[in-house]
Amino acid sequence: MKRTAVLILLILLVCASIFLFRDVIIPGKPEVRPVPKETPSSPASEYKVQFSGTRLAAISRNRRIWQMSCRKVEGIAADNTAIAHDIRGTFYRNGKPVMSVKADRARVNLTSKDVDFLSPVFAYTVRGDAAKFRSLKWDGTREWK
Repeated sequence: MKRTAVLILLILLVCASIFLFRDVIIPGKPEVRPVPKETPSSPASEYKVQFSGTRLAAISRNRRIWQMSCRKVEGIAADNTAIAHDIRGTFYRNGKPVMSVKADRARVNLTSKDVDFLSPVFAYTVRGDAAKFRSLKWDGTREWK
């Protein structure tokens, strides 16, 4: 179960970091493993899995790329999505923080890797710049350019 929570957060965080830093090349990408599909008739599709107090970080070449935490993750097996609640994160460049992000919740589609932030998203840079988004959708299949 803990591995699933980490995978859900990893997908959410990778997609969010790609969106926020799509114009900046950050060395190395975290590895994302595919999640096995559940069929509607399987017992796993009939219940929700919840994780509390989840924290995740990506480190490449001994330097932190990003770190994220959320209060709770709900896995919804029937439609292969997960909901992350109270998301907070920091993005780093050359090992130093450059931006912090927070949102109330987001839906992650584990099949398509799409991420829909379902609440206002707030972003803050270390220079004091701030932005607020009503919602944010990220296509998880998008590649670095």
